[in-house]
Amino acid sequence: MTSAAACAYCHGSLDEFGCAIDHVIPLRSGGTHDLSHLVMACKPCNRAKWDRSESDVRRWLHGAASRL
Repeated sequence: MTSAAACAYCHGSLDEFGCAIDHVIPLRSGGTHDLSHLVMACKPCNRAKWDRSESDVRRWLHGAASRL
């Protein structure tokens, strides 16, 4: 059975890449552990995002995709 779950950032399959819980606003930047503030992300996006904002990651992903 496969999951329909997808990464909140790249929309890739969490089954294929593994998943991590990500804080939309990094804790270092005042984010919280509130459930409404957490998303599922694939491990590559979670590592790439680290303590960046969601908008910074989306710009990075868009730039990376345009270079392919």
